[in-house]
Parts: sequence; C-alpha cells; structure tokens
Amino acid sequence: MATTAAAAPTPFAREVRRRRALRRMSQLELATLAGTTQRHLSFIESGRSAPGRAMVIRLSESLGLTLRERNSMLLSAGYAAAYAESPAGSAAVGPAMEALRSILTGHLPYPAVVAGPRGELVLANAAFGVLT
Repeated sequence: MATTAAAAPTPFAREVRRRRALRRMSQLELATLAGTTQRHLSFIESGRSAPGRAMVIRLSESLGLTLRERNSMLLSAGYAAAYAESPAGSAAVGPAMEALRSILTGHLPYPAVVAGPRGELVLANAAFGVLT
C-alpha cells in the first residue's frame, strides 16, 4: 500500500496563513471575502493547491495589504509584480507630493510631518523645527 507525502507549505502558503492570523480572521472569513471556499483556502495554506495569479491578488486585497505587500505576495507565489512603484522624485508622484505639501501648509502653525512606510521622514512643514 503506497502512502503519499503531504505537500510542504510554500512561502506563499505560510505568508497567507501568517497574515490571516495577524488579522484574527478565520479561513471561512477570508475565503468569503476572496470569493472562494474555505476548503480551497485550506488547500492553499497547506500547500496542496497552487493558487492562480487572480486568486493571489484577491487574497491580498481581502487581507487589506498595501500594493507593495501585494507585489511581495505575488512574487512569493511565483508571479511577476502587478503594481508599479515610482520613486519619490518621479513625475508620476508629483501631484501627490504637491497635495501633501498643501496639507502640511494647512496645518500651520502646528508641526506636521509625512512619514514613509518604514518611518522615514518624507516631508515636513515649516513649524517642524519647533519639534526638533
């Protein structure tokens, strides 16, 4: 009688389970949000099923991940990143940076800052000198 070895969880499978646990979601809750079944999600998390690109994106969206985190999830599942990332000084980011400057100016005379995803200082208003 032959026995079949259980598939080892992939990096993607481990990451989905970890992020779901961090959000204290059940498999059923996440599966419902992602438009799949709890059984299919269980197979994905155990490594028994390899999710398609669309499923990776739906799970990432359902977990409320940032675009950078969604790209990371796609890469861990073996797919190319779906969301472009623009450097802070690029023309594509210009309108957003201008809007942030306007908001910071609106907070005067109170100090205000804009921090990046890793806590780095991106922008500050003129009153920021009071804090430092």
